[in-house]
Amino acid sequence: MEIDFKNWRLPLFASALLAIGLIWLFEAPVETQRALAAENRLIELASALFYFGAMVAAAYGATQASGVLRWYLVLWALLCFLFFGEETSWLQHFLHYPTPAWIIQENVRGELNLHNLRSLHGGELLGGDLQWR
Repeated sequence: MEIDFKNWRLPLFASALLAIGLIWLFEAPVETQRALAAENRLIELASALFYFGAMVAAAYGATQASGVLRWYLVLWALLCFLFFGEETSWLQHFLHYPTPAWIIQENVRGELNLHNLRSLHGGELLGGDLQWR
């Protein structure tokens, strides 16, 4: 059995690039880490794009699959849609629409999302500062 490594070039290159980027990120000064992790910056936007891509991939896979695998992929597509919406506050920062009055009072950050509701927000595990490690 022969393995054709020509098809592995792109995934290996992308993995190496990602590893180098993560090493740089963890070794970067704290100010740089905070700037990248701020609201609507590189880390948040990248994670939202990954959720969107995973949603599309799972939805496409669900159209091709059958049986239990189809329902598993449908579940993942729905979860990725939820994660994408929560990560982008349901595109509120991009479309600049106002938060409904009934949710402003219940949301810690005044945004349209579920994960910052007072009833679900138990505080911070590691304190108010950004903790990477």
